[in-house]
Amino acid sequence: MSTRDKLLRLDKQLQKLEERLEPFITKQARSFYKAAQRIFKDGFCPKLALKILAQVHETAVAIQKQEEEAISGNSPRKAPASRGTNPV
Repeated sequence: MSTRDKLLRLDKQLQKLEERLEPFITKQARSFYKAAQRIFKDGFCPKLALKILAQVHETAVAIQKQEEEAISGNSPRKAPASRGTNPV
């Protein structure tokens, strides 16, 4: 099998995995949306929920990047201690 064939095969597998992941992401987003509605009640605004979600995602990405840098040795800082919860 040529390198090109291997890459095409991997690309197809990745597409299949992304397609399988999409329903889970949608379910998580709906769950977050409903939770935000319950928390904010009359003050709920979809833009606010999206802003909160974007901030949580940004923070999670930054933490993950720090941890990866600490593991790879590219950063003198140590990885932050695990909080025991998923930030997203």
